[in-house]
Amino acid sequence: MLKATALLTPEKCDEYGPQSEIGRMMGATYEVNMPTDYLHILNCICVYDVIKTFKCYNAGDVWRRPATRLTADVYSQVLDNFWLRPTYRRPYYYIHNVNEYVDG
Repeated sequence: MLKATALLTPEKCDEYGPQSEIGRMMGATYEVNMPTDYLHILNCICVYDVIKTFKCYNAGDVWRRPATRLTADVYSQVLDNFWLRPTYRRPYYYIHNVNEYVDG
């Protein structure tokens, strides 16, 4: 199979945990473990569950928003620019490879 879809469950990064440098970005950073057969990500879509009615969104609705890939060269610009900061309307995803060595 050349293309597959994976639904990943995000976990909020602990501000003081091992990934604390990543967790500091605007205080709302989540991480996921990629599938073992991961080769290349084609796109990333954030799915939000609307909890209470707000503007044109009704409680119980599902809202989807495409995420923009955050690369290392743009990372510092996003941190320092009010107009580029991450929000629920402008989510970013960053691929940070953490290799775990398994003995045996």
